[in-house]
Amino acid sequence: METLSFVIFGFTSNLAQLKIIPALYDLEEKKLFDKDVRIFGIGRKEIDVAHFVDDVLHTENRHHLHPINPEVQKRLVSRVTYIPEDFEIKDGPLYSKLKEISGNILYYLATYPNLYTKIFESLKDNGLNI
Repeated sequence: METLSFVIFGFTSNLAQLKIIPALYDLEEKKLFDKDVRIFGIGRKEIDVAHFVDDVLHTENRHHLHPINPEVQKRLVSRVTYIPEDFEIKDGPLYSKLKEISGNILYYLATYPNLYTKIFESLKDNGLNI
């Protein structure tokens, strides 16, 4: 099976913090990820991934109430590559990095809907819409 890369536009968004990152933790905890699954978080803010994920997982929210296992959290963080960039840019380091990904790519847009078209156009313009 080819490797899977999960690209999340809006990695620091409210949606990602409340739903996506806790769900990724749960998948990691249940060992449902293949060893080669990679997660690419794209956001406009500069963050420290380990600290950010720790904050997200330890902030009380009604969707993720069970205790956090530090080893599972560490495994999840090791899968994440964070790229701080404005994803509306049609060409740049973000798209160069995405072109280096091999295997299957799943794009997830955790952004405002008014950015969808710009992101889709940028993916298309950079030959990443296959």
